[in-house]
Amino acid sequence: MGSSRTHFTEQFALKYGFIKNTFVLNNLLVMYSKCHYLGEARKVFDRIPERNLVSWTSMITGTIQNGELVDGLFLFLEMKWGGFMANEFALGSVLMACSGLEALNFGFSLHGYALKIGIEFNLFVGCALLDFYGKLRLISMAEHVFESITDPDVAC
Repeated sequence: MGSSRTHFTEQFALKYGFIKNTFVLNNLLVMYSKCHYLGEARKVFDRIPERNLVSWTSMITGTIQNGELVDGLFLFLEMKWGGFMANEFALGSVLMACSGLEALNFGFSLHGYALKIGIEFNLFVGCALLDFYGKLRLISMAEHVFESITDPDVAC
């Protein structure tokens, strides 16, 4: 989607009063992130009056997918400090950032967090943990994670 279309979509939402709707703003945020307009995505995120887990997850994932790994980690921490519990998509994305940054201690703490909230065995989180441990050459940990995943598939 080109720049003119993304801005047209936002202008349409603004004109017809949808710009304060969290659902609409979350979708604008995702659209800008997927079009690699991370600055615009952040502006939309900052305008969301009542951020929810989808808002946070979309901003974290979009930031990391656009290569801003450190910013993604800080957003994750900000989300947690705000009282939100991560879902498998936010946690998986942040684990991928840890892989890219070789952030061993942060990744270990995320693994512990996944255990604590009961999503370590989720396929998305499990695959991210496999990637994390594999890239850091911690093969025994990767094997342990693989054996723990409830229903591993080809993606892992």
